Amino acid sequence: MSARTMAWAEPRTAHPSTWRLLVERWTTRLRERAEMATMTSRERKDAGLNAYDVERECRKPFWRE
Repeated sequence: MSARTMAWAEPRTAHPSTWRLLVERWTTRLRERAEMATMTSRERKDAGLNAYDVERECRKPFWRE
């Protein structure tokens, strides 16, 4: 194997704090979307959202903003 191939084959790992921040962000999204799914129409209106916006946001996977 050439040096170029070896560099490509080595797994790249992120710093543990990077992973922790990523997991925290995902957890926050999951929690916020779960709360959003239980909002009443009055709460959605107060937040400036409609049912379509809430449904669309709640259908997103946790890794998407």
